[in-house]
Amino acid sequence: MGIPMPPPGMGDFPDFDFGDVYKCEEQTKRKCPPCESAPPPVYHINPSPTRKHGCPGRGDHMHYFAYHQGPLPDCICRLKKYTRCL
Repeated sequence: MGIPMPPPGMGDFPDFDFGDVYKCEEQTKRKCPPCESAPPPVYHINPSPTRKHGCPGRGDHMHYFAYHQGPLPDCICRLKKYTRCL
């Protein structure tokens, strides 16, 4: 018998909304705006022996920051603080 064809004038895909395809393509082209610059690092040089943040010796350490961005559509930038021994 074969595959039934749509009636003349209906096109190849009568029930398919191509607008959804175009909308999807537009969303994949969109990008989040970049986050603002992270603050500069903060250094803690300890004059007397301490063990702040588990650092050996005098406990000298620094804190540095980085933004982590969430996905579309929100694109929320979250600042995270890291600690490193010197």
